[in-house]
Amino acid sequence: MANGWQLAGHPEVIEAFCGGGRILFFVLGEKPTPCHEVRIVQGPEDIWPPIYNLEWRQVERCPEVVTGYCLITCLEIGKCPDKVTVRDEDGSHSVPVREVSPNVMKAACEECAEGGQS
Repeated sequence: MANGWQLAGHPEVIEAFCGGGRILFFVLGEKPTPCHEVRIVQGPEDIWPPIYNLEWRQVERCPEVVTGYCLITCLEIGKCPDKVTVRDEDGSHSVPVREVSPNVMKAACEECAEGGQS
């Protein structure tokens, strides 16, 4: 994968919510070091429902200390599917999508954009 990104380890929790043309992922997992960035991005496939990749990359050298992470990501999707596929290093996983009101999704995505993730 480009720029050092590779499929991440399978998270403990992954949930998806949809509304107002957006999908929000809530992911809890562990990364091998505190110096890893974690992201979720849509894969290159042009299919419906979309496939997403859970990825990480090490951004600097640091001790190998397993560290928990919480990732909240909001992406454009259009209409809400019943489920999406998320790929990680363990393979492809079907994730149910819960529909929420457009107002709730808008507020949640605005919170993400303002740095409401860690």
